Amino acid sequence: MTVNFRTLVSPLDFRGMINHSTPMLSLGSCFAANIGSRLEKELFDVEVNPLGTLYNPASIYTVIYKIATEAMFVAPGDIVERDGMRHCWLCHSSLSSPEPEQVYVERLNDMAAVLRRKIANVQVAVLTFGTRHVYRLKSDNSIVANCHKMPASFFAESDLSLHDCESYICRTVEALRSLNPAMKIILTVSPVRYVGEGLHRSTLGKATLLLACEAVTRAFSDVIYFPSYEIMMDDLRDYRFYAADMKHPSEVAVDYIYDIFAESFFDKATRDLAVKASRLSARMAHRNICAASEATASFQAKTLEMARRLSEEYPEVSQQIMKHIQLP
Repeated sequence: MTVNFRTLVSPLDFRGMINHSTPMLSLGSCFAANIGSRLEKELFDVEVNPLGTLYNPASIYTVIYKIATEAMFVAPGDIVERDGMRHCWLCHSSLSSPEPEQVYVERLNDMAAVLRRKIANVQVAVLTFGTRHVYRLKSDNSIVANCHKMPASFFAESDLSLHDCESYICRTVEALRSLNPAMKIILTVSPVRYVGEGLHRSTLGKATLLLACEAVTRAFSDVIYFPSYEIMMDDLRDYRFYAADMKHPSEVAVDYIYDIFAESFFDKATRDLAVKASRLSARMAHRNICAASEATASFQAKTLEMARRLSEEYPEVSQQIMKHIQLP
């Protein structure tokens, strides 16, 4: 008798929904960046966490609402200064800057305007929710996207309710579709374990996000749920699939989840092109120690020729190639 020691999660049946001509947005937790980086390596047209990593449904909604409605990052209290750096409560610390406040605010608003134009052309958005746990500023009870290492006394911690999560996700879908009514939206829950909250509380948080995503897919018949969390918990239920911190999925695990994502949404032609694109990306990312050597010159010439041929054969990836390499 053959015994199956795994619980396999089958791909979804949306093959052909995404190809290399599909402008995409990957937004949310660090797992959104994991998936987004793989899409980028395969030369898909994707915008990945443009305002940095966002973990909870409230913060994701707030930035999308601001972008969609052209609201400015100038509300009282949006910007805070610490150790000579300007930080925005609505953005990740990767966007922090030592610029004067006015210059910093103008840059954030210019970035938001650019993103609004880009998102208006997005055909598929992938939203990844990491946690329902939030930090509120005691000064005005607003939810922050990042604490920027400010004193704990600034914040009050709480958990969003199921109703809160469902409402924020619904409003995020509506805000995105106000920019592009035809946009396809894929929801997923990050498989990253938030053990700092305690295992029971972390499990309740994931369950709340799963229930909220289920409610939203029922409210919007064309919003899709992709089971990233379930693949990790059920198919890959072994600590060998975790990184050293025992919280984040390992590279092997992320690759496996991404492969199921690809099988769910790409047709065979798109997957075949993705393989070729990935090979080119690996060459373009290669750094040579002896930049003046004959071997390096040969490698670079072959990479350029490979890029030229791929661009000619598949014009849909030429723009992504040009972001990395100047073709003759």
